[in-house]
Amino acid sequence: MNALERVMAEYRQWPGLRLTKRQAAKLWWLSPRECDAVFETLVGCGMLYVDSHGQYTLRSAARSERRVRERRIEDRQSLSHAR
Repeated sequence: MNALERVMAEYRQWPGLRLTKRQAAKLWWLSPRECDAVFETLVGCGMLYVDSHGQYTLRSAARSERRVRERRIEDRQSLSHAR
């Protein structure tokens, strides 16, 4: 199994996984160059999303978390209008 396949498998196995490139390189014993190539590929194909903190997560997990945050905001707004 190559580095790309290994990283893809780990993100599929752990959908809530959030790692920076540095953390990923340590976890999977990747060189910085190898890590850059893997993450560029996975972000480019739409599998991963990188957030404003430089953490990479599975795109479906990022969408789900975004929906939860949006729902919380909507709920708070509904409550404030109901008062």
